[in-house]
Amino acid sequence: MQFAVFTLAGLLAAAAGLCQVGYLQSADPNAAIGMELSAIAAVVIGGTSLLGGRGSVTGTLLGVLVIAVLQTGLAQAGATEPTKRIITGAAILLAVATDVWRRRRSTASVS
Repeated sequence: MQFAVFTLAGLLAAAAGLCQVGYLQSADPNAAIGMELSAIAAVVIGGTSLLGGRGSVTGTLLGVLVIAVLQTGLAQAGATEPTKRIITGAAILLAVATDVWRRRRSTASVS
């Protein structure tokens, strides 16, 4: 099972690389710098806890929409790339802080 998962992950990463090359019409190893931050932000904003637990595909899709709107708005406002990363990081911190607060509140009400 583990071999199958790693094989599938490798094949999907290769397909994503081919799609990126097709989109850019060139192979640039630095083309996707910072996308991992956007992916983490989308998942965390979508409701998946970094402390473990469960998430949903629907929540992640909503998180992707929020991050896409945030980044598009920042680009329209003329924000520089470091500013975009700082604001995305702040959104992650806010989502994690909200998750921690929610977990503490739910465990305090159970006790």
